[in-house]
Amino acid sequence: AAPTPPGPFWRSPPGCHHCRLRGVRARLGAWSLSACDGADSMQAQDYAPTMLGSALSGTLARLPTHPLDTLKARLQTLRAGSMAAGARPPSALELLRTIARTEGLRGLYRGLGVTLTLGPFASVLYFTGYEGSRDALKRALPGAPAALSHLSAGLIAEALSCVLFVPVDVIKERMQVQGGRPAGAGTTYYTGTVHAITSIYRGEGLAGVYRGYWATVGSFGPFSALYFAFYEAAKAAYLGHAGPEAPRGAAQMPFWASLLSGASAGAAASVLTNPLDLVKLRLQVQRGGAGLDFGYTGLIQGLRRMAAEEGLRAMMRGAGTRVAFHTPTTAISMALFETCKDAVATSMGRR
Repeated sequence: AAPTPPGPFWRSPPGCHHCRLRGVRARLGAWSLSACDGADSMQAQDYAPTMLGSALSGTLARLPTHPLDTLKARLQTLRAGSMAAGARPPSALELLRTIARTEGLRGLYRGLGVTLTLGPFASVLYFTGYEGSRDALKRALPGAPAALSHLSAGLIAEALSCVLFVPVDVIKERMQVQGGRPAGAGTTYYTGTVHAITSIYRGEGLAGVYRGYWATVGSFGPFSALYFAFYEAAKAAYLGHAGPEAPRGAAQMPFWASLLSGASAGAAASVLTNPLDLVKLRLQVQRGGAGLDFGYTGLIQGLRRMAAEEGLRAMMRGAGTRVAFHTPTTAISMALFETCKDAVATSMGRR
């Protein structure tokens, strides 16, 4: 017969004081074992390696890929009505040359300061939230398909991390798009991260700092859900193919395999969610320092208005640079995250 699950560890058995303490310790041990039974469940974890690994990987992955993010932001804020009749929007390469010629390297790295300052904390929330919710869902739903826990955990991780990611995005994106537009009457030109934060807060309040919050959750929630589902599927496929020779540890894959898995997952999720990201970015920069106003009030309304005014084709504007940004970013970030997490765990004696 199956053993009877222990009662709550805080409910002390009757008896003397020392007996009660021994009983509580016994219940704690039995509770932790029974709560983590099953092949797909994990024992209570210490997420310190995850937290430190995510902070390191988020910072290192951003440095080489930030210029691509700047290109994506500039391309996605272009509208058909803002260009001369018959003119086509510039390609990513043409825009890169223009920024490099007129603004230099500083223009490509505009908005990097706030990303390096608050980004690591957001990455900690993101990866720790994903692993924690994924493990909790696996314990709570032991018979459910693995993809369900990966999709759900990705959504939860995004909702948690958006508390920090949204202010970072608002400040970063407003600084990125202003470089290509001259400052004129009634237009605020942000001279730096601190100036951007104080100007947005004074002029628009906390709502301005968190502009597009629900649009971000609505766009990056599906991205994170799809990304982690694709990545975990690729990881499982590699481990299944490698068999017992596969390396063990936090990473469970060599660096190159993590890179390829992260790259393919990031590229697929980027293409599928590009229309959502485009509207989200326009919501965050409108009425901002670049003097832009797209007339969007929400994610769905923005999608409808863009389709009506610019056509369905416009929904994929910036998709190439989005893929070019997210593919190396997610590849480097995930590979470094797995490696850094494993290294931190080893140095802390957790391996």
